[in-house]
Amino acid sequence: MWTCRHCGLIVMSHTVEPEIDDEGCYFICPGCEGRNRLVSAGDEGDEGHVELTQPDV
Repeated sequence: MWTCRHCGLIVMSHTVEPEIDDEGCYFICPGCEGRNRLVSAGDEGDEGHVELTQPDV
């Protein structure tokens, strides 16, 4: 679960597609379309997926 830093909408992580560009990982809020930064929460798991979380900023 992620929270939009712009409008406060709680977003289930499986409902939005994380993206990556030159500035890093992020998701776009479906409510306000604000960009929200994500960071890696650890190493790749058994299936090669990286867990993403929001920084405490």
